[in-house]
Amino acid sequence: QYVPGDDVRHIDWKASARTRDPLMKKYEEERELSILLVLDLSRSGSFGTQERTKREILQETAAMLAHAASIAGDKVGIITFAEKIIEVMPPKKGKAPLHRVLAACFADPIGDQGTRLDLALKRAHQMLKHTGVVFVLSDFEAKDYEQPLLQLGHGHDVIAVRAWSAKEEKIPPIGWITLEDPETGKVSRVDTSSYRFQNWQKLKSEKKEKDIRTLFLRSKVEDLSIETEGDVFRRLVVFFSSRSQRR
Repeated sequence: QYVPGDDVRHIDWKASARTRDPLMKKYEEERELSILLVLDLSRSGSFGTQERTKREILQETAAMLAHAASIAGDKVGIITFAEKIIEVMPPKKGKAPLHRVLAACFADPIGDQGTRLDLALKRAHQMLKHTGVVFVLSDFEAKDYEQPLLQLGHGHDVIAVRAWSAKEEKIPPIGWITLEDPETGKVSRVDTSSYRFQNWQKLKSEKKEKDIRTLFLRSKVEDLSIETEGDVFRRLVVFFSSRSQRR
């Protein structure tokens, strides 16, 4: 069984999907498991700190998970998306497929017309013919993806990897600033020092968090949130350890 300090790359994804516990790989299973990464490369991922953006957090996490699946001997595939589907690679075994998945992980972002998470989730559901593990890596700044996520979550073991930035969630009261929506490019001037703005920001953030947690619960999706200033490897270790204890 997985314990803190074990190498996350050696997690046995096949056993984990069936038991919901992160078991260390000790023997070969008769049936391979399909690991699918659904990775958001949209413009909204550009927000973050000077060190790393949300997109870089997601890319790093996706690469780490792909390596873990490959080392465990499982099939790994990827769907990347922004305002449209970018890359589609069905889960496969081997070094060559892994290298293609890693290349897709670190592709440059495209488009500025929103995030079609709904299309990516539908494609994932169509692709997987048998139960698999799906990691949806996004900041979930998208619209109309609730039903596709619900459908995917009730058919597969789905983990939502959410990248977020504390600085994006709470803008400090520093007076008038210009804000640009990374998805639409819309620019607006706001007085961040006003009570009205600070209160609106707080209520908006609380509602967003409540809504997404409710959606994940309904969809049987596990929530793995990673802050832009956090350590991806350590966060994965904590998550899988906690997952084991819950199950």
